[in-house]
Amino acid sequence: MKAKRRHELKESALAHELGVVKRFLNRYGNWVLVGVTAALIVGLIVWYYHNRGKEQQAEERARYMRLRRAEPSEQLAGLIELAESAKSADIAARSAVDVGDLCAVRAHTPSADPAGAEARNWRDKAEKYYRLAIEKYPDIKLVVARAHFGLAVLAENEGDEKTAEAEYKQVLRVVHMAYPVAREARGNLESLKERLKPVRFATTTQASQPAATTQASQPAATAPATRPAPEPATATAPK
Repeated sequence: MKAKRRHELKESALAHELGVVKRFLNRYGNWVLVGVTAALIVGLIVWYYHNRGKEQQAEERARYMRLRRAEPSEQLAGLIELAESAKSADIAARSAVDVGDLCAVRAHTPSADPAGAEARNWRDKAEKYYRLAIEKYPDIKLVVARAHFGLAVLAENEGDEKTAEAEYKQVLRVVHMAYPVAREARGNLESLKERLKPVRFATTTQASQPAATTQASQPAATAPATRPAPEPATATAPK
C-alpha cells in the first residue's frame, strides 16, 4: 500500500509539473519560439561573417604576396589600397611600411631633384605611411621597427642627424638584436655617432709661434747633427 501510494503521489506531481509547462507554453510559447529562432539566426550570421572574415584575410594575404613579387610600378597602387582598407591588421601594417619604402626610394632616385617638388612629395608620402604604421598598429613590433628605421633613413638623407639618431634608437627599443632591422639600425647608429664626433686637430705651442722667434722651428736638414766640442783653453805662465 505504501509503495502504491508513493507511486500515485509521483504521478500526481508529474501531472502537476506537466500542467504548469503546458500553461506556460500556451501563454508564452510563441515568444519562446521567436527567441529560439532569433538565437539561431544570430548564430548563423556570426558563423558566416567569421568564416567570411577568415576567407577575406586569406585573400588579402595572397594578394599581398603577389604584389611583393610584382614590378615596382605595379606595387604602389595595390599596396596603398591594402594599407588603407585591409581587414587584416598585419597585412595593412606591412603594406603601409612597404609603401613608405617605395616612396622613399622614389624620392632619392638619381633623376629626382632633392630640392624639387616631386621629390619632396614622395618624401612626405613616405613619412605619412611610416607614421600610419606606427600610430595605427603599435602592437605589431616588427612593423613599427621597420617604420622607425625608414624615418631614420629619411632624416639622415636630409642631414638631420639628431632625428636620425633618435629614430635608430627607437628601433632598438622596439625589437631585439635577433631581427635584421635591429642589427642594421645599430650599425647605422654607430656610423652616425662616428660622424658626429668633434674633430680634434694636433696643435703645439711651438707650431703656433712665428718661425723667426725660435730655433726649433728651423728645418731639421739645416741644423748640424752634432754640436762641435769647445776648444781647450791654453794656459800662459806669468812673467
